[in-house]
Amino acid sequence: MRRFGSAPGATTSSWFNSMASVYQRASSGAAELAMPRALRPQRSTGIRHTSCFCVRAFMRTLLRAVLFFVVALSACEAPKPQPLPMPRGPDCSVAVDPALLTGRQGARLRIPLTVGADVTAMRVEQLMSLSDSVENDELRVTLPYGVTTAKLIIAADCDGATTFGTFDFTVAPLLWSRAAEWTGSEGPTAREYFSMWLDANDANRVYLHGGFVYVPQQFTPSDELWSLDLSTRKWSPVAQAGAKPAAAGGRMALSADGRSSLYFGGIDVVAMETPNVLTRLSLETGVWTNEPATGGRGEYQTTFFFDAKRNRYLSICGANDTVGFHCEVRELHEGAWNTVATNGTAPAGRNGHAWVYDAETDRVIIFGGDIRGTTQGDTWALDLATSTWTRLFEEVAGIEARRNMAYALDVKNHRLIIWGGTRDGVNAVTGVQALDLTRGFEAWAQVGTAGDFVPLSRASGAAVYDASKQRLLMGFGNTAAGQYADLWQLEL
Repeated sequence: MRRFGSAPGATTSSWFNSMASVYQRASSGAAELAMPRALRPQRSTGIRHTSCFCVRAFMRTLLRAVLFFVVALSACEAPKPQPLPMPRGPDCSVAVDPALLTGRQGARLRIPLTVGADVTAMRVEQLMSLSDSVENDELRVTLPYGVTTAKLIIAADCDGATTFGTFDFTVAPLLWSRAAEWTGSEGPTAREYFSMWLDANDANRVYLHGGFVYVPQQFTPSDELWSLDLSTRKWSPVAQAGAKPAAAGGRMALSADGRSSLYFGGIDVVAMETPNVLTRLSLETGVWTNEPATGGRGEYQTTFFFDAKRNRYLSICGANDTVGFHCEVRELHEGAWNTVATNGTAPAGRNGHAWVYDAETDRVIIFGGDIRGTTQGDTWALDLATSTWTRLFEEVAGIEARRNMAYALDVKNHRLIIWGGTRDGVNAVTGVQALDLTRGFEAWAQVGTAGDFVPLSRASGAAVYDASKQRLLMGFGNTAAGQYADLWQLEL
């Protein structure tokens, strides 16, 4: 072991031995002094007696010092005692991955929290949206609209006190861009009151059927069926056969397996009647087949969808040439139509409204529409488990009453999104609006959008939700300035 101040390779014992030899030489000198004077070696005179005595005393002192130093060094080689651990304070931390604190307006985020061992409870102290909460070490938030940044504060109960964590979010607008472009016969012509839906078995395919075209004049019925390949952005006409619908402007509802679509209702614009039309399109063969049902009647611009939970089709609200405008609930099950008794006060009869079926809350949501030329701005929910109507909003400031808007359910972010529509049949409502569908925390908001190219608002367009790419596909329709044969995507 190397010692302090020693040369490399030197040890304490070798150094001690060298010092001992010095002492021996000094001792031999002392013995010489003890000899009879006559026998001593002849040396110079002076103070040599005193010098020898001093040398002996010095060497004894030096030896004692060396021994003490060696013992001290040996003691230093013993292991040092380890310090006792300091008492640990309470672990009250609440942390998240900063990369997760971002999204588009209205995005519903589920963010895992890293929570300290001593935290006993957490809650959101400062909200961004009404439904924000902490559940099972997960932060559940909805990003606000109309802002670029937002702040959320979590309160954590820990060790008899409350600590606060602040989290800053970055919020982006929804982004417009073109989904497909075509001219002339490369795709469908401009139209309104048509059906458009995503193939349930092929996320890269959109179908468009029927509606009214503008050539040679407005309200010219169309029975065309088109298919859009979203990967190539190219349209293709689909060959059809069998009993095509006898009236335009009806509703399409996909079957449970997504292999067929049931067409219901429509209007005969010549006779101004709503014939009882019910015919099924096979998406595999393009063949139409009539589906007779007892107790049926025609409807124009109704709500129509397949209620998979109860194995039935539902028609809600609409207009009939005999009944007029209504908000009856009718079900089609095993070849028979029947009226469903409802609870609560029902909405005033209407058609041209926006609607979605929200499977998460098992409700049908209805907004706006038209009653004998008067547009509406109220919002309703029909709970299918109890068949109970609830009015969510009479009318909301900034959310303009309208009819014939494009609309779709954003499933991931649990909201109804609407675009365009008209209040007076001349001017289109501008912008995009969204309704948060969280039960008990429903709220309307204006949606901020951006993009290098932003489509003009219009009435009588349509929208499709594309879950695989988290976007809406919207297009067609008209304004007083013209008609549109286009398709846009709005990134959600």
